[in-house]
This record gives sequence, C-alpha cells and structure tokens, in this order.
Amino acid sequence: MTGGVPDNITGGDSGATGRVAGVAPDGSPVDVFAALPAEPASGYVLAALPPACDVLELGCGAGRLTAALTSAGHRVVAVDESDEMLARVAGPAERVLGDAATVDLGRHFDAVVLASYLVNHRVKGPAFLATAARHLRPTGCVVVQRYDPVWAGAGEPGDAATVGPVTVEVARLVRHAGWFEATVAYTLGERRWEQAFDAAVLDDTALAHMAAAAGLTVRQWLDPHRTWAVLGRS
Repeated sequence: MTGGVPDNITGGDSGATGRVAGVAPDGSPVDVFAALPAEPASGYVLAALPPACDVLELGCGAGRLTAALTSAGHRVVAVDESDEMLARVAGPAERVLGDAATVDLGRHFDAVVLASYLVNHRVKGPAFLATAARHLRPTGCVVVQRYDPVWAGAGEPGDAATVGPVTVEVARLVRHAGWFEATVAYTLGERRWEQAFDAAVLDDTALAHMAAAAGLTVRQWLDPHRTWAVLGRS
C-alpha cells in the first residue's frame, strides 16, 4: 500500500460481458499489470515461504510475483484465467489457464499464493480460498492479500498513488454495508484505463471465518497495514 491507496487496487466483478483485447476478463489492463513492480508485495510473500519450495500462485496476472518467486529458487505453477496475462509471465514457471475458483490440479504444494485481493471477491472469495486449501500440503501455508479494511472505510475518491511507472487513482468509491464499489483509473505513459469493480470488506473477524470454512486459520500478518496474511491448516 502506497499513499493510502492499495498497490494494485483491483478485483471483484468488473461487470464486463465481452472480451476486450489487452484487458483480462475481470477488467484488469494487461499492460498495466505487466508494468507494476514486484515490490513491496514480493518481499512480503518471500518472507513467508520456506526455501526452494513448491508454490501454487492463483491469479498470477502478468507474473510480477511469479518472476520474484522463481528468481528466489521456488518452483511455481502459475494459474490465471487470462491467456493474455499468462503470455506475459516470464521465467521457468509452469503456466495453467483456468479459473482459480474451480481449478483442481490434483497436486499439493508447500505454499499457495492468493494475491490481488481475490479473497475480497463478493461471490468467489470463499471459492478462491477453498481452492488454495485443496492444493495445500498438511504443513504448508497460504499467503493471502486483502484490502485494508481501514482504507475501505476511510478512503476517498481522488486518492492516488504512483506504483513504479503506473499512477493509480480512485475515481469513484461508493460504500455499502460490508462491501464497496469503485472505479479505478490507471495511467501508464500517455495511456489511461478505467476499471470498475466491487469487493467485500473483510475485517479480521470476517477473514478468520472465511479461513475457518476452508479448514484454515490465520497465523501471521506480514505488513503493518495487515493486508498480507499467512494461513495454515486448522
């Protein structure tokens, strides 16, 4: 999180009904996500993992975390529903095109990474976490990223941050009981994209309940804003 704005504020249901070149099914612009830097997210994730482990990355996007994981010696299976995003994933990772809410690889991993606020998806959040749990070895961990519930309650339209070469601005933010809807504008060079989405607000109690439903428990927070958590078997 930078300047009060989540580093890559995206997720939830974009409301898109058709495919647009250069835009993932959830509305995320591919060029933007390919340009976003791995830090600080990669630092939090790497700190939670044992050395040289098998990692399943759900919703890998353009691979900013994937590259950091493989560079650190981890063996990564990267899953995303966007073939255009997967095409940007560099390095030796195994790539799988599929929906992270339903994919079943029939394999188990030392760690599962569930970033990009997927747990905040109003419909699929529990399914994403169930997928992570389904692929986890008994002693493994799940690293999840959620929206800061404080930001969700106090952020305002016009909040902006610069993340690497990308400027991220909250163009619209409407709060409801337990969820919010937003439009975020991304600027990269001379180009600009807008993405509309909605997301559930998960405070500590709500995340703990979602984790418990998947047979997991929250074990550790990795950052001061409590947006990155480590979950393990209950």
